[in-house]
Amino acid sequence: MTPRKSSAAPRPDPSAVLEFDAAASSGVRLDKYLASKLEDYSRTYLQNLVKKGLATVNGARVRPSHVVEPDDRIRVVLANDPKSEQLVPQDIPLDIVYEDEHLLVIHKPPFLAVHPGAGRSSGTLVNALAYHIEKLSQVAGFERPGIVHRLDKNTSGVMLVAKTDRAHFKLARQFEQREVAKEYLAIVYGVMEFDSDAIGFPISRHRARPDRMQVNPLHGKDALSHYAVEERFDAFTLVRVFPKTGRTHQIRVHLAAIRHPVVADDFYSRHRELRFSDIRPRNLTEGNVADRVLLRRQALHAHRITVKHPETDEPVTFEAPLHDDLDHVLSALRRHAK
Repeated sequence: MTPRKSSAAPRPDPSAVLEFDAAASSGVRLDKYLASKLEDYSRTYLQNLVKKGLATVNGARVRPSHVVEPDDRIRVVLANDPKSEQLVPQDIPLDIVYEDEHLLVIHKPPFLAVHPGAGRSSGTLVNALAYHIEKLSQVAGFERPGIVHRLDKNTSGVMLVAKTDRAHFKLARQFEQREVAKEYLAIVYGVMEFDSDAIGFPISRHRARPDRMQVNPLHGKDALSHYAVEERFDAFTLVRVFPKTGRTHQIRVHLAAIRHPVVADDFYSRHRELRFSDIRPRNLTEGNVADRVLLRRQALHAHRITVKHPETDEPVTFEAPLHDDLDHVLSALRRHAK
């Protein structure tokens, strides 16, 4: 695909201002009230409007959890953030799996963050998108044009990007209603006993380490993952995982919880990398040149995703082949760990 270079991200459309009289719908949370009135918009988007002060009650800023009263007057500004023009396009290669006027599907490589964050304003997927793609949805804000869902920085695989706001709303609603079918491939430590099973541990943010998640039966949010074993090796297993919910780090936390953490997961396993000696320890010494590093990121890959196309509503499936580094690990396992 020939890059379509732009000097800045798309300019926002003019703001739309809506007002509602809540007399007939009191007693519900503001975000739920807005979702009932603006069905084409995701609840996450509407919550963000409230947090930014773009959805006010009686002229005052409130929380998304504000309970609507009979006399409340609600004003909503459906606007894009003007800071979107500050996003710097960068010529970072994109591996495009599929593209039409509504939707873009990419194969995200490992070590590429999806969007800017604390201390990181460039070198992300959205910087690449701003360079290569002329128009993207602006629903998720100026730092996340087109981003409907995300993958962890060190997870590779198939990912959807919305080109229009309409496509974004329709795709986001499918994720919220758990209508999206996702399949991941993971290489885990240990030989899994069962050919298939379900993992249903609730998950919450780790209290002591907020960048991580943990199983929390008392206060965690419901989370469900199904898995099926693809191939077994000495001390390793290739497994296909079907997450039914979309909690942060869900697959990684669930697999670690059943004592089969993802290989080289620096958060949830004991190792930050996979070396050849981990696969074939015999006849290797610490200084042996054959004891090379095979993998420096978690062995997790988003292999396949099925959604309803945002324009036709027909089911469509997209997939990304296993990334080269994981393919090399599997080759080594098949040669030396059978």
